[in-house]
Amino acid sequence: LSPRDTEQVLRVNHSGALVTVASQRLEAGDHKAAAETCVKALKIMDTHDAYLKLAEILAHYGDTATAEKCLGKAKARFDFDLAYSDNILENPVAKVQRIIDSKLSR
Repeated sequence: LSPRDTEQVLRVNHSGALVTVASQRLEAGDHKAAAETCVKALKIMDTHDAYLKLAEILAHYGDTATAEKCLGKAKARFDFDLAYSDNILENPVAKVQRIIDSKLSR
């Protein structure tokens, strides 16, 4: 790999690791730390995974307007409908949208 490619791989791995940490923090109920971790991941690399996780965190927290914006940014960066068209795995966008909808219906 070229030095530029190597740096790109490292950025993807670092960002992905932070999204994993954010998931763990969300599971532990620490919404603020989870969101801050996603923001750090986005500063390293602007990825659909980080926006999707941030949307989920914000939806759980109740900030549905910002969650919808993050969900839109995630969808703009990755074709979830195509990737999940086989219906073997749940489309993560649908999962987050259900959380948002449940908060809005309260």
